Amino acid sequence: MAEDVRQTLTSGKHLTPTDHREMIRVVAREIHNQAKRPGRKLLLGIADKMVSEYPLSLKDAVGPGSYATMKKLEAAIENMNRMPAGSTSQRSSNLLKADNSIAALSTDVANPGKSLKRKVDVYGYANANPLSRPEGETEESEAVKKQEMIRLWNEAEFDGDGVTKLMSETYFGQRKTIRETKSSVLVVSKDWPFIFHNIGMKVHYQELMGSSLNDICINMEKKRETIIAYMKKQTNNKGVQKAYQEMQHAKSRTGSCQPELMGIVHLLVSYFKEESDKLFLVKEVFTFAFLNPILSQGDF
Repeated sequence: MAEDVRQTLTSGKHLTPTDHREMIRVVAREIHNQAKRPGRKLLLGIADKMVSEYPLSLKDAVGPGSYATMKKLEAAIENMNRMPAGSTSQRSSNLLKADNSIAALSTDVANPGKSLKRKVDVYGYANANPLSRPEGETEESEAVKKQEMIRLWNEAEFDGDGVTKLMSETYFGQRKTIRETKSSVLVVSKDWPFIFHNIGMKVHYQELMGSSLNDICINMEKKRETIIAYMKKQTNNKGVQKAYQEMQHAKSRTGSCQPELMGIVHLLVSYFKEESDKLFLVKEVFTFAFLNPILSQGDF
């Protein structure tokens, strides 16, 4: 890494855009040499480590987090994966000479004393395409368990622990259905109804992402006020401001903070210019206010 970049980091000063890109490329190249498609969880861990080492130079505008650094690492690695073999420039080759502290940084975050390499079969997922069923499971036994879960769903009487076990044992079949139907909700919900139930969703997410769904809710609650305060200041971002106003309107109508849960997701989607219609289905809801006093009196 260039000496001036190292000195800037050490002194706690802000990096210039050029130096910041140089640093990102150095770290991304070192990661890419050991794992071609690292997941976000791993990249976020490395970004956290970088920010903890150089907080004044790298911390995000949204509190002390490191999401922006992770996104830049992610983009750099994606660009490397798009490049055809043998097309790397001399500049990229020079980045391979990054100092040992960066290499140690990547390795320490992944697992102290072990290589950065880990199994990630599809970008961002831990186990999106399982290669085989669990030991002892067959196509026939999976079909039996699948029908058992459909029966339990239709009867609306089931044991949570039992469903959790069945969902875990049939994860291979669930992913197979999702791939074959291209994520058609109607087909998936018919074959695997518990995927859209709180119990089954947690199991499927744990298998798919390698982390707990509950952790997302806990972390979201911890960052809720910080994220909302930051988004409120983005006065030049029309998409963010629209999402913020809609969230505030929903809060005033319901008289609670519950709309903030989906509101935060909408704010983040708008901030990063993602397509919100991929996540949200918006419908007009009509109510007949004149019926309220009639129904409250029980005159029917």
